[in-house]
Amino acid sequence: NALMDDIRILYKNAGHKNQPTTFLFTESEIKDEVFLETINSILSTGEVPGLFAKDEMMAMTADIRLDFLRDRPDQEETQDNLRQYFTDRVRDNLHIILCMS
Repeated sequence: NALMDDIRILYKNAGHKNQPTTFLFTESEIKDEVFLETINSILSTGEVPGLFAKDEMMAMTADIRLDFLRDRPDQEETQDNLRQYFTDRVRDNLHIILCMS
């Protein structure tokens, strides 16, 4: 699915690379109701179920481990905390622009 591929790239840029990222989504790009459900999930929780395979997510969180230790010295280094840190970085860096008429 092209939308999920695009969102995967956005999440890698925003969460893994810690880059400010903007996603412009227009109503003409809504091909299926699932698109809106996915955008809603991003806006409400910052997470998209099944976006990354477990091993891919573990590799990305391992890469951001030093940032996690620097930014959250009071938190235990667990996979859950690293994943939440990744999601928090996505929420801080990913900006979604919805264009509707």
